[in-house]
Amino acid sequence: MQMAQLKKDREASERRYIEMANAHEEARKQELESRNQAKIEADRKAEEQAKALALQHEKVDAENAERRKEEEARIREAEEAEAKANKEFQEKEEAKRQEKLAIEKKKIEVAQEQLEEEKKVEKHRRGEEMKNVKLRD
Repeated sequence: MQMAQLKKDREASERRYIEMANAHEEARKQELESRNQAKIEADRKAEEQAKALALQHEKVDAENAERRKEEEARIREAEEAEAKANKEFQEKEEAKRQEKLAIEKKKIEVAQEQLEEEKKVEKHRRGEEMKNVKLRD
């Protein structure tokens, strides 16, 4: 009977040992599964963060592009306004120059008319002098 009891005890020990080994193996599997799930979750979060960062970069790039576009439009408008102002200034300067030329031309015409008048008067005076000289003679 003692042999049977020893055999039963041994079988019970083996069962407990196998149960403990199985429990240990199950715990190790659960720990491994938990680590794998944590790694998957960490990878998913990292991917989400990378996507969010990429979207943020795209948003910043789009905003920068929009600002550049607006700045280029402002520069273009300023250049156009400056060109218009320069053109108006040149037109005014040209008008002043033309006005001065017209005044100078008029002065020349008046001076020529005065010279012509003086020549006529001088010619008339000489003619009178000649008449007087002839009459005296």
